[in-house]
Amino acid sequence: MTSKISFSRLRIEDLKHRLSMIIISFFLFFMSDILYYLTLQSYIHSEDYRIVEEFVRVFASGSYWQVYIIISLAALLGINAFHFLHNRSRVDFQMSLPISRRKHFWMIASNGFLIFFLPFLLSILVQTLITTALGVMRAGYFTWIVKGFVSGLLTFFLIYFLMAVCMLLTGQIYVALMAFLVFQSYTFVVIRLVLETLSTSFFQTYRVMADGMDTIFKMLSPFMVCVTMVENYSITCLVAAILWIFVLILASYWLFQIRPAESAGVAMAFSRGKLLIKTMITVPMGIVVGLFLSSVAGLENGILLYLGSILGGVIFHGIIECIYQNDIRALWSHRKHLLANLILIVAVILVFDVDLIGYDSYCPKAEQLEGIKIEQSGASFTEYFEAQEERNIQLSNENCEKIIDKLQEIIEKNKNNNVLQADDNIYYVNVDYYKENGKKIKRTYKIHEEDHDSLLDLLYDTEEYRHNIYRIYSTDAEKIIDIKVCHPEMVGFPALSDAEQKELLSILKEEWDQMTYEKMKKEYPIATIEISYSLSGSGIQDAVENYSVYPEFTKTIAFMKAHDCKMGASAANLKLINLQVVKYNDTGENNEVLITDQDKINAVKDKLYYQELRGNSYSLRKVVGDIYARDNRNQEYLLYADQETMDFLLK
Repeated sequence: MTSKISFSRLRIEDLKHRLSMIIISFFLFFMSDILYYLTLQSYIHSEDYRIVEEFVRVFASGSYWQVYIIISLAALLGINAFHFLHNRSRVDFQMSLPISRRKHFWMIASNGFLIFFLPFLLSILVQTLITTALGVMRAGYFTWIVKGFVSGLLTFFLIYFLMAVCMLLTGQIYVALMAFLVFQSYTFVVIRLVLETLSTSFFQTYRVMADGMDTIFKMLSPFMVCVTMVENYSITCLVAAILWIFVLILASYWLFQIRPAESAGVAMAFSRGKLLIKTMITVPMGIVVGLFLSSVAGLENGILLYLGSILGGVIFHGIIECIYQNDIRALWSHRKHLLANLILIVAVILVFDVDLIGYDSYCPKAEQLEGIKIEQSGASFTEYFEAQEERNIQLSNENCEKIIDKLQEIIEKNKNNNVLQADDNIYYVNVDYYKENGKKIKRTYKIHEEDHDSLLDLLYDTEEYRHNIYRIYSTDAEKIIDIKVCHPEMVGFPALSDAEQKELLSILKEEWDQMTYEKMKKEYPIATIEISYSLSGSGIQDAVENYSVYPEFTKTIAFMKAHDCKMGASAANLKLINLQVVKYNDTGENNEVLITDQDKINAVKDKLYYQELRGNSYSLRKVVGDIYARDNRNQEYLLYADQETMDFLLK
């Protein structure tokens, strides 16, 4: 053992040998300060002080630029600190020093931290002086600085000790760099990509990952933890960073204690971990190759996926063995390991292929649910069925059981592949199950038109569901900031007093209470009322909803007409000179005819409707054809009509 003085001298000698890293560290933070000064000057000259304040806040609290500087510097310092372990002559010298491995490790690790910390702290002080000198200091500046300081330290420790672990696990620099890149992105990029792609390929009802899984994958990747700290400075992120740092410090300390000196120059320092690391890389990367080949061929889940994944497994197993043994002839070595990995690859794919976890057949019991949300995916009229984002749909036990029974019926049809083999109209319906334990489970069901209609008819006729999805039932008129009326021929902004806004909401509630899904399918909307809200009370628009106006909404129509807003979506007022009528048939052979008979045109004008209402309204009625109309001013219009009118025009 050495004395305290000799230990201090050893620290100084180590710093002398790392002079280049000291210069690089000061240079990187100096360039960061120069960038800060120049950018801040340009924003000040623009005289937009909101941008100036936002820039100061973002830069002080930890911008992407600073994070990438810290990540790069931490990785370089990690390599610089432990690169002697990869050199046989240097490792013999270092390990022969009269100092315990424990003290040796902490001396090396702490020197790396000092090389980062002093320039980092100086950079923060310079940044503060620049902010003060340019007169843009703000009240929250020191809070932002503390946030940036903490996130900077955590980012450094995460990357620094991760690189230390990679250097300690390996005996060659390029292998350590590959290990570093793998550990950085393994869970978030590789595993997440494989699981999500397999789920999309095999599960009929898959929509998105389960709630919280995306966050978990981010927290399992040190690099994503660093990036997330910039985007969302949350307690979850801070706890994940601290736990990662704790684990990495312990791992690097333990590996330094047990690392054999003779491992310098070999790919892996510890032979016992070779199989585990090889399996962790071979299995997911083999599946990635299979997914790539099958997607190129346009076959998402066929036999090519299995064959491609096996081929990928063979390739990556061979590459890793060549790296391990530093010999191209090792490509086919350890065949038992290769066979085990290939079996594991096939087993993983089979879990998804035959749905061993029962993903597609899952349907919760009604008593397990607090609410349910159903919407049609990709439709223009999802406002009819979409819950307010911050609320789920509370249903009574009786109504919930009816909905669940219908969904179970749909699931059984999907099991038997009835939907996949159907030639008729297919709909995609998104369902969110809100469970009592707080979990939210999302599914997408591919269903027949008749099932789609019966499901939405059952749901929409449930008063509690309708009252949940429309803000007019839950939001005060005082939060309305704008009302717009969209008509085919105009867009109007009626000037309504607070009392008149309340009256309009009351009328809409009353008439929407009488509306059913079945009625929507039989009637064309004649206008749209778009209501913008400021739910936060800040006066800034943060919610917009559209309400279709149907012919039977007599009170709403009278109210809007009294405020000079047009109602009615038919072409009755147009002076049409011809109609190009196209009727769609199930056979794919469409009927098409040009009509110029003025008497025939006038007889049906009030039954022809605009396809666009200049808003988000959408008719639930099935469009059986298109009508291209031209008026006496040579203006063209796209119209549609019901089955009876189309038949009359085509006679």
